Amino acid sequence: VNDGVPTPEITLALDPPSISENGGTSTVTVTLSAPPAGDLVLDLAVDDLSEASVPTTATISGGALSTTFQITGQNDADSDGPQVVNLTVSDPGGLYADRSQLYLAPTLLNQYLCP
Repeated sequence: VNDGVPTPEITLALDPPSISENGGTSTVTVTLSAPPAGDLVLDLAVDDLSEASVPTTATISGGALSTTFQITGQNDADSDGPQVVNLTVSDPGGLYADRSQLYLAPTLLNQYLCP
């Protein structure tokens, strides 16, 4: 139903955009274009757990517009050069259905290239 109210959007920011795979961290900020009425629990995942990890969920409190969490590089002991990991942020409740899966690709710098 289109009631003239725009569908809220989710945006992501990563600081810094490149991290060491040997335990380097970056802060991911998740921002909403409109605050949720109640707590919004988002599901988090990365496509390669041998390269990076994130918590399983992040919560934006009711009335708030953003939250942060850490993405952490994982040392895989392979000298495989810079790697890109896709981060997925999903709204399982469907409140932000048009933007339910967002991808942010941090670059992981191999420990052998950038100690």
